[in-house]
Amino acid sequence: MLLKGNLISLVSFLLVLLVVTVGGCCKNENDYTLVFLGDIHYDKEEFHDKEVMQFKEHVPYMKGVMNKDGNFSLRNHTFWTTESRNISHKNIALNSAMWEKDVPQILDNAAVDADKNNSLYAIQLGDMIHGDCGRLDLHEKNLQGALDEMDKRFNMPVLTVCGNHDSRGPHGQQAWDNIVLPYLKKHVGNFSPEGTNYYLRIGKDLYYFHDLMKPDLDYMEKVFKENSDVRYTFFISHVLLMPMDRGSFNDILSDDFHRLFALLEVRDAIVLCGHTHRISLTDYRNPVNNHRITQFVLNSTVRSPEKQSSFVPGTDAKRKIMQPEKFYHDLWKNYYAGRLETTLHTNGAGFALLRVSDDGVFIDYRNINQEKYHTFKLR
Repeated sequence: MLLKGNLISLVSFLLVLLVVTVGGCCKNENDYTLVFLGDIHYDKEEFHDKEVMQFKEHVPYMKGVMNKDGNFSLRNHTFWTTESRNISHKNIALNSAMWEKDVPQILDNAAVDADKNNSLYAIQLGDMIHGDCGRLDLHEKNLQGALDEMDKRFNMPVLTVCGNHDSRGPHGQQAWDNIVLPYLKKHVGNFSPEGTNYYLRIGKDLYYFHDLMKPDLDYMEKVFKENSDVRYTFFISHVLLMPMDRGSFNDILSDDFHRLFALLEVRDAIVLCGHTHRISLTDYRNPVNNHRITQFVLNSTVRSPEKQSSFVPGTDAKRKIMQPEKFYHDLWKNYYAGRLETTLHTNGAGFALLRVSDDGVFIDYRNINQEKYHTFKLR
């Protein structure tokens, strides 16, 4: 009987050991990792209608913009001026070239790191594609191709937000709604009424995914109120909240910006975004109420693989962005002057591992060669 009891105990121990050690460690919703990718601009010549590419007149398309009255709306814009057409031709060639080796290498390395660390999700920060496809079927094919490239590598759900290029061009928004939204809804159940903004709870933490093209601050405020018990609030957006050198939210100081900023400030939010094709860290601290917003910008678009990242504060880029004349006076005075405590800004392309626990929030940034260049402590 003693031998039998010892055997049962040994088997039980081995089963527990197997559960703990399979894949490296147990998945814990309050002590976990996520892998992040910046812009990837998946692109091939076959995704573009050459007749539209050569079209010499303006083709209308819709773009989300901030109005002077402080509200967002979709407006008609012109597509394919001579300059923009030439720029897009050049970008398509660059995108296609980097997808021959460099971006797939980043995705492969990110997938390996995600598996090694048992990451719960892979999150891409918008601009999966370049857009400018010209036809609905080509735009849909382009988006589906980008999703397939990530799905075949990552052994966990892939989430994303709409970037300005993802829906750029005729039929772009419709293509996004037709392809990407159903894909996301397979993994996440909490969407805004229009279905473009959504949120995710991981243990004690809230992740809010913001669609700049179709923002819904009423929904965002409702989600924040219903999730007031969170440990950390993460705001996932393609476009920056706090301007760096370019590519931020519209610089017009509006009621919507006031409201958005206030919602994030009171939560001491962590903002994760892409868009600028740079890597940067901005820490905003309000000396009046002691609240804080930390913004990390990630890039996975490889334009110059030979350029290595160097994280050195006090660069020329920092001095430029700290100049008040860079922004509207009220925007600078009310939000940024004296409150951007630390800013890092550099070239480079890679991926990031987000580590979240009661001990804090950390980002390990790795470059195209999977070398860890820096660990940022966000909280």
